[in-house]
Amino acid sequence: MMCRNICLLGMGIAGLCLLPSPMFSQSCSNASLQGGYGFSFHGTNLEMKLDFIMVGAFEADGKGAFKGTESQSVSGKVSRGPFTGSYTVQPDCTGSAVLKFEGSNFDAKLDFALVADGDELLILDVGGGNLESGEAKREFRKGRK
Repeated sequence: MMCRNICLLGMGIAGLCLLPSPMFSQSCSNASLQGGYGFSFHGTNLEMKLDFIMVGAFEADGKGAFKGTESQSVSGKVSRGPFTGSYTVQPDCTGSAVLKFEGSNFDAKLDFALVADGDELLILDVGGGNLESGEAKREFRKGRK
């Protein structure tokens, strides 16, 4: 009898696993990433053995392009400047982006996940040789100044 109850419980749990996940009930697109965001990003460049932190803001156009400004400190040396980039958002609310820093031939390749109804991004540098991550948060809702 106990074995039967355990088997029924196991089948019930397995059945719940077959239900659609609420995480993917929301479909995203490039339009899901639109407006102004503030961000922070930090980590280590493993090849050059340099610690790194960056903060700034960007404006995403909802069509796959963005532009922004940043301040960064690399092992204590501070610099500032503009950047531009492109992004793609998948239906499961994950995406990828490439940042191009003005005055540099360096491009950053990132993967991200849109969370909190598009108000936040969780970000990972996937360009290789780096152990860097960050987050971005929406600055304002439309209509607020």
